[in-house]
Amino acid sequence: MAMLHLLAPLRPRVATVNHHLRPEAEAEAAMVAQTCARLGLEHQTLHWHWDGRGNLSDAARRARRDLLAAWNPVVLLAHTQDDVAETFLMRLTRGAGVDGLAAMSPAFSHAGATFLRPFLHIPRATLRAYLTEIGAPWAEDPTNRDPHYLRARTRAALSDLPTEAIAQSARHLSEARQALDSLADLWAPKAFAEDRGTLLLRDLAGAPPETRRRLVTRALLWLAPAPYPPRGEALTRFLAALAQARPATLAGTRFDGKRLYREARSLPPDVPASQIWDARFTATAPPGATLGALGPDLPKDWRETGLPRAALASSPALRLEGRVISAPAIGVNQPETTIRPCFGEFLSLTAALSH
Repeated sequence: MAMLHLLAPLRPRVATVNHHLRPEAEAEAAMVAQTCARLGLEHQTLHWHWDGRGNLSDAARRARRDLLAAWNPVVLLAHTQDDVAETFLMRLTRGAGVDGLAAMSPAFSHAGATFLRPFLHIPRATLRAYLTEIGAPWAEDPTNRDPHYLRARTRAALSDLPTEAIAQSARHLSEARQALDSLADLWAPKAFAEDRGTLLLRDLAGAPPETRRRLVTRALLWLAPAPYPPRGEALTRFLAALAQARPATLAGTRFDGKRLYREARSLPPDVPASQIWDARFTATAPPGATLGALGPDLPKDWRETGLPRAALASSPALRLEGRVISAPAIGVNQPETTIRPCFGEFLSLTAALSH
């Protein structure tokens, strides 16, 4: 509500997400709508209903971002300095590393929209004092006082701790994360080479351990996009397999001893050629063409490609009226058709998911 009033002179559009998880949610959305009407601002309530699958908090957060990204290309979020400190302590109790403890980003992209957090340096108490001063209402989420929730317990613990100092530590770790990412950027071309939608392992052993972890995480996310990168013992075992040139699989990606490639069983369906497929591939093709996986029907001379059969099956192909018109992995390239791997995105896929 504080951000709404502060930005009202700029005439922003306003959205409220109703997750339909609390009986008070509808009244809270109505309060925001009434405030917007009084200020002459456009308001829309976006709705989400949990399907009962997965972690509720995580599902709600991802759904909220999806809804807001579809609603407007630029979205401002009102996270405060207290949110930074609370998130730091919550992740600290889970044994998080540099990426997890780093302060939430002031800007990030999601589903084609840009999200901004302009209040990360402002204490929550300052915003409440502002609302009190102007006589504006606001709502308190009762779950923030319910000790059954980790965030509520963390918020209570913070009442006796220096919130500003904790948030500053999180910001210092953000700078450390950026430095580690920059080092990984330098190593990326040395560690991997893109080859027809697969990643050839080059010199990974020479990189520092943390850089190796970041590079392999990037590779896994580029080959098999996912909301979160693999962590813990599974990632440690996969790193050991790469170091020993041992075949291994993890998170929809297979390593055959020298290259990494997407497992065909986890691929998305075909899309119109004008769209991005598998979050990696774009194409130039005639109208009506589709972009998707080549699949198991390979030419008799497929071994001459030098790629494993499974890698070929998961490689990209263009089809028109059911016929393959472009499949770079097997040397099919009709005039005026191209498939590009968007490899540049690989260089930026690291802690980008730690929003």
